[in-house]
Order: sequence, then C-alpha cells, then structure tokens
Amino acid sequence: MGITLLILVIVLMLVFVGASVVIANLQKNNTDSPGELQSHILQEFHKIEKPPE
Repeated sequence: MGITLLILVIVLMLVFVGASVVIANLQKNNTDSPGELQSHILQEFHKIEKPPE
C-alpha cells in the first residue's frame, strides 16, 4: 500500500515537472504549432505511462 502511494506521488511529480518544462519551452519560443505541442505532450505522457518491468 505504502509503496503504491510512493510510486503514485513520484509519477505525479514527473508529470508536473514535464508540464513545467513544456510551458517554459512555450514561453521561450512560440513558433511551435499547437499540433506539434500536442504530439510532444503525448510522447512525454507515453514515456511516463510505461508500466514498470
């Protein structure tokens, strides 16, 4: 139970950090189209969502 909670917290932190990086990149250069941004977010999400081996 405790380990599951720990993993959940770590995943949430990773998602938060990933979102912060994406937002920072957006503010730095607004040349990306929304489609590119969405595909980038989906790639990051799939990387995080892989189940542990």
